Amino acid sequence: MGEYSEDDLVNALIEKSRPGDVELIPEAHYNYYGDRGVVDLVEYDREYDFVELTEVKSESALNNEETGANSILRQFNRMRKYFFKDESWDPLYEKTDSARTLAHIRFNLEFVASEKTIQHLVNNQAMYRQAIQSDVFEQSEWAHQFDIGNTIQLRHPEEPAFAYVVFSDGDSIYNAEKVRERLEDAGVDTSLLKELDRK
Repeated sequence: MGEYSEDDLVNALIEKSRPGDVELIPEAHYNYYGDRGVVDLVEYDREYDFVELTEVKSESALNNEETGANSILRQFNRMRKYFFKDESWDPLYEKTDSARTLAHIRFNLEFVASEKTIQHLVNNQAMYRQAIQSDVFEQSEWAHQFDIGNTIQLRHPEEPAFAYVVFSDGDSIYNAEKVRERLEDAGVDTSLLKELDRK
């Protein structure tokens, strides 16, 4: 199995989405008074008033000595804290009329599933677990209206419909065994997943 890139997973996520019902925005830039970044994929589901913001990391992000768990979480937390403070992305201005508000916002940190990314999560699971429980989403005049969730998960470009939720700040209902089987079908050694405590 060759190494898959972040672009491979973003392309797979776009291709699996329901046409027409979901607005997809890859490489979504934001800037709030100099706190800036780029979200790999923003998905807005009109039917369910649901926005997902996904930051993707692959093995290449781990190959750089300067890109450890601290750096990855710094980027993820910046997105959580500042994305909707940039008014151009404020869902009340851009995505809804005066009679509707968004019901859900979810921030995802997704790793392209491989032996190396799984090992990275195992080695740094205390840090990632703590980060996902930390509330960095700053309240605004509309934030109280939303159900806000955060997840760290594994996904493979060959099986983009199946995400293995590693850490979540809420109850995640999913068939973990089925997802493991899908990852194994894609050639990923999932034996290390047993070392991840998803509590």
